[in-house]
Formats: sequence, C-alpha cells, structure tokens
Amino acid sequence: MFDSITRILMKKAALFLFLLPSLSFGQSITWDSPIEVNANRDFGHTRPKVVIPKDGSPVIMWGKANNLGVYVSKWNGSDFTSPLKVTPNGVNAFVQSWAGPGMEALNDDVFVSFKAQPENAGFVYVVKSSDGGKTFGDTIRVSSNNWSRFPEVAILPNGNPVVTYMDFDPNFKDPRYVVSVSKDGGTSFQKAVNASEKAPGEACDCCPGFIMADSERIIILFRNNDDDLRDIWASISEDGGATFELAKDIDKSNWMIGGCPSTGAEAIIVDDSLVSTWMSGATGNSMINIGTSNLSDLSVGMNAEITPGLTNGIQNYPKIAGDKSLLAVTWQEVANSSRNVNLALSVSGPLGFQKFTPIQVNINDKGVQQSPDIAYDGAYLHLVWQDLTAQKLMYRRGKVDLTASTKPLEKLPYSIYPNPTTSKLSIELSDKNASITDIQLTDISGRPVDVKPMLVHNQLSLHLESLVSGFYFISMKINGHLFTSRVQLVKP
Repeated sequence: MFDSITRILMKKAALFLFLLPSLSFGQSITWDSPIEVNANRDFGHTRPKVVIPKDGSPVIMWGKANNLGVYVSKWNGSDFTSPLKVTPNGVNAFVQSWAGPGMEALNDDVFVSFKAQPENAGFVYVVKSSDGGKTFGDTIRVSSNNWSRFPEVAILPNGNPVVTYMDFDPNFKDPRYVVSVSKDGGTSFQKAVNASEKAPGEACDCCPGFIMADSERIIILFRNNDDDLRDIWASISEDGGATFELAKDIDKSNWMIGGCPSTGAEAIIVDDSLVSTWMSGATGNSMINIGTSNLSDLSVGMNAEITPGLTNGIQNYPKIAGDKSLLAVTWQEVANSSRNVNLALSVSGPLGFQKFTPIQVNINDKGVQQSPDIAYDGAYLHLVWQDLTAQKLMYRRGKVDLTASTKPLEKLPYSIYPNPTTSKLSIELSDKNASITDIQLTDISGRPVDVKPMLVHNQLSLHLESLVSGFYFISMKINGHLFTSRVQLVKP
C-alpha cells in the first residue's frame, strides 16, 4: 500500500504544487454587474483605490493624470456619489498610471495621502474624513523635505495614521523609504524615520512602496536596488515607528534588471505571517509572485509564481486582500493584444494560487483595462479598475461563497479523519493498491510544519499534539497525482 517510509517523511525544504482537483473556485463568486464610478473626463480615472469603512459602503479614490487633482466617491446605496476633489485648488498631485495617491480606512476614518507637484518642491500631505468618506478636511503636511515621492498611508488600531514615502537628498540622490507617525489622529506628524536603511544599496527610486499597521507594529514593503538586484524587502517596527530594526529580503526571485521596474509590492497579515505579492521578471516574463514571511524574523516560507508556466502574457501591478479563510490577488495582464483585469483566489493558503485558473473581472474585454485594486469585507470582494479606452472608472462586487468554493467535484481517492481533530489524523486510501509517495503538512501561510507521519498496520497517522489550534493543509502524491486537503486542529 505505501512506498518506503523514508519517501513519506516530511520534506521541510520541498515546495509542492497543489493540483486542487476537488475544489471548484469559479462557482464560488456571484458577481454583480460592473458599475461606472466616473465617466466624466474632467475628473479623470487614473490609479484607483478602494477601501471599506465601518458602514460597509465602499469608498473609491483616484487621480486625474497627468499630475493633476485627486478625487473620492462613495457608494450611497444605489450609485456612487459625484466626485469630490480632496486636493486644494491650485495644488496638483503626483498621478501616473503606475503610481499615485494612497488611501486607507479604519472604522469611520478615511485618510488619503498625496505628493504635491513638482517633486523637488512640493510636500507630502494627507486629508482626513471622519464620516466614512463623505466629506474631507483640510490638508495636513507630513513631510519636511521637498524632495520626495510615492506616499502611502496606513492606520494604527488607535486611529493614528502612519505614512511612508520615498525621501531624497537634493537632486534625487540617496533614495530611501521613511515613515512618519501621527500621535494625534492626523493633526500633525512626527519627524520621519529611515525605514529602509538596513537594506544594501538604495531603494529603487521609481518603485512605489507599501505600508500596513498592526497594533504597535508597522510594516513597509519596498523594492530595493543593490547593484541592479531589485528584490522586494520588508522592514518592521515593533515600537510604533520609532525604529525599524528588522529588515530582510523576502523575494527570492533575484531579479537583475538595469532599467526601472516602476512597480512595488502589497501584503496582508494572516496569523503570524506576512503574505505578499509583487511582480518579478526574473524568469524572463513579467509574472505575479506570491510569498510568505514569518513576522517574528521575516524568514521566507515560500516564493512562487501565481500562474507558473505562463509564457504569453505580461502581468503587473498586483493587489492582495483576504483573511484566514480566503486570499485574493488581482492584477492587470496583457495577453493576445488585450489588457484585462484578472483575479485569483485560494482557500488553501498561498500555495493554492498556483493551480487556479484566473477569473477575468472586466466584462468589456476590448481596449485597455488596467490598474486594479481590491478590498475584502469578509463576504464581498470589491474591485475597481481603469478603462483607459473608454476613459471610465469601473467597480464590480462579487459575493464569495466559501461553502461552494470547497464543494467536492468528485470522489477523492482518500479519506482523512477525524476532521476536525483534537490530536491525531488518519489517512486511508480508497484503492488498497494505491500508494502515497510524498506527504507534507503546512500551516495557513504555506510554511512546512515539522510533523512526521507514522505507518502502523498499513494506516498512515499524523500526531498533531505539538501544534497550536488552527487550520492546516495536507498535500500528498497518490499514484503520481498531487492532492491537498484542509484540516482543522481544535485542542481541548
């Protein structure tokens, strides 16, 4: 029944691709029809972002290119409101198709960050809404240095905003990512702290950064430039932004490029892991990557392409959203002379992306659909993108049915029981002549877990007493085919 037990033992360094033959993701989303957010060319439609404040009504922000105003619109229950300009009259903001203003929401607060033009004279600012994005107050200056670009904003659980942006010496020398923290809800900002100084070389000076906040922990992601090695780095502060002592390369693609990629990274936190996405051209094609890192030391759990083997497309500008149960990544893809917005889902951790066929979000597949963004509220995915050809800003909502997304399509060649379990799992094959040649247990973020299977009386068992409660994934190769199942450990 089983091959040599030595072939069944855990392989900590191995990375298994999940075939997921028992899961049907395409039927797990019920889509609403796309909605025009803005079709008035006077207000633009460039580089949109979407957030979900406490009332559940999405707020969408975008800019007018090139380097003009910044606008916000909120769902009112039947339509999106008329665009509200949040940049002062006479002040132009940095707005391009590949980079622009930032936005984040927490409860009723919505912050928008932008860089005033020109880049060698304007400052970084934020504007705040205290009513879920309906109205915004005056601009608050964040930076003390004129030479800056790429501001992004996050909000600490106490309501204080934090802003990261690229800082320079005069004439755009010594690019670095800095972080400025507010202690008074966004009324003022403290002196910026260098958050990228531990990376060798310098920050990639044309690549936008990303910031997120979790308790007193502040995390930034940025693309570094170490003699043209342009990997993604993460840097973490555990003291509310006073220092950034932990910083590591979390991108193992080792992309060497003499030009500028003009693209960065995004991430979410799942349990004790940072789940990140970015574009890399290291394999010869511009591809979307997914990776995990342990938040305690930024050790890398996995790095992989979302759609491995794709050779006829150019992918870029990925965005990620989700939680413990669902991960979603969207990006723009150029293939067969068409540019579309794609979406990939996984209910089995980051590794589940690799054998998932992406969904095309935009119905109109003519022309240029680009620059998507995504948010997830636990029930709905909210996506927004730019229709460059029609010069419109589009929004689409999809209801995610996690029950449907894990519905078996066919009888599996094995059973795992009991599931949930309090300590031990048993695996039994339907075909007594079949064999398991590889097996691996991973946690929710895709990191291998050091639990060795035991073969007793032709039954394979895994003892999980040393693990903490939560969801895990078992992958195994049965007669040359790879399968995965989600299991739950509930310790008494």
